[in-house]
Amino acid sequence: MLRQPQPSMTARDVCRILFRHRWRGFFFFVTVVALSSVGVLLMPRKYQSEATFYMKPDFRVDPTATNDTQVVAFDPERESEMRSVVTLLESRLLFERVVDELGPEAIFENDLKTSPLDMAIGSVMILIPEFGSKSEKIEREKAIRLLMKSITLDHAKKSHVVTAIYKSRTAERAQEILTAYTNAAMQLHLDANRNPGSFQFFAKQEVMLKDKVLEATQAVRDLKNQYGLVSVASQRKVLEDHLTNLDKEILSTDTSRVAAEDNIASLRAQLPFEMQNPEAGSALSVYSIDTMRNQLYTLELRYRELMSRYQPSHPQVVSTKDQLEEGKLVLNQQQLVNEMSKAASFRSKRAALQQEFEATKLRLNEMNEQEVILAEADRKAEEATASHRLVVRKLEQARLDQQLESGHISNLRLAQAPTLMGKSLSRKGLLIVSLAVVVGILGAIGLAYVSELLDESLTTATDVEASLGIPVLASFPRTRSHRLSLN
Repeated sequence: MLRQPQPSMTARDVCRILFRHRWRGFFFFVTVVALSSVGVLLMPRKYQSEATFYMKPDFRVDPTATNDTQVVAFDPERESEMRSVVTLLESRLLFERVVDELGPEAIFENDLKTSPLDMAIGSVMILIPEFGSKSEKIEREKAIRLLMKSITLDHAKKSHVVTAIYKSRTAERAQEILTAYTNAAMQLHLDANRNPGSFQFFAKQEVMLKDKVLEATQAVRDLKNQYGLVSVASQRKVLEDHLTNLDKEILSTDTSRVAAEDNIASLRAQLPFEMQNPEAGSALSVYSIDTMRNQLYTLELRYRELMSRYQPSHPQVVSTKDQLEEGKLVLNQQQLVNEMSKAASFRSKRAALQQEFEATKLRLNEMNEQEVILAEADRKAEEATASHRLVVRKLEQARLDQQLESGHISNLRLAQAPTLMGKSLSRKGLLIVSLAVVVGILGAIGLAYVSELLDESLTTATDVEASLGIPVLASFPRTRSHRLSLN
């Protein structure tokens, strides 16, 4: 039967229990602390190597620079470029190159998740023919996945710096693997931003497009020489202004002709029938008609003077009147001849103007067709020139890329080479040992208490009274001589 301890236990009782089972608690405590210490000592050491990448501004040719080799900084969408760099550093191709360079064994040897015992067992299993070595492709695939998990990248947002971190069992091995990774990353970035053979391609295109530009400009020149045009816009303006002037002059000529025809009708009504169709060749000049009109005016004044002196039947009055009427008929006839001459000249001028108007309009239509042909030729010349300029810029960029590639220069720079850590990382050994001490102490106390519960011997007066039901009168401490006699 288990002996139940008294519910009211004093500090003295606790000390008595601990003292009585001290060796069990001590051995338990020492065992826990020793095992934790051995575990800490057997834990693999961790050495960390770090490398820092910095993305510099990209290289571009300054189109305003007078020197063809001048290079200036260009910064378009740096954040997207940084994302591209981080994606490149996380690409599988990069890890494949590292594994192919170092071999899968170098990756497995430095895996912190593989214990030394597992490594030893694996080495022995390989030596056994029954098991043999695993497939190289499978081992390579495992090494690639393991390396992708082991290398971590630290990239802050809106930052141009990327830090690569790798942990290994030895500092030298960590630095070696991270160095292989950084070298492969720089070479991969260099390969990704270079286009092999682009310089030769753009050089051929530049020569071909240069010939096309020359042919197109010569075609434009030949067409202008053929059409006799210097500037289509200016020639069109001249023809349009000429057509406007011709149209105004035709309208003015028609107006003058209509007025002359009205005068002809009026003059014919004042002449006898036999004098209504005089010959146009007998027309007098304007000066002669004005002289004749002055003479008639003088004759008219003389006739009125005679009428004031004499009777209408007086011979001088009759003679002057006859002279005046005959002069008026001659004057009207000469005016009719002049108006008929004017009307004929207006009709001739109108026909000439109309002919010139039609010819100018035809010339304008021809110029419109020529303008379409010239515009097409100019468009081809401009396209060829624009293509040539683009190819020249691309050629210069390809030349710079070729120079940068030969010098192994890119906008991704290794700001910090993989570091060599002289001291291993903190393995939290002190924390583990401290926890082991706490566990050992609590476990020793618990072990002493359990041992006391399982002990059926009567060691105290209280135990005797509880078991026998009689009071204890006295107790004597166990002396050294008594313990020897019991032995």
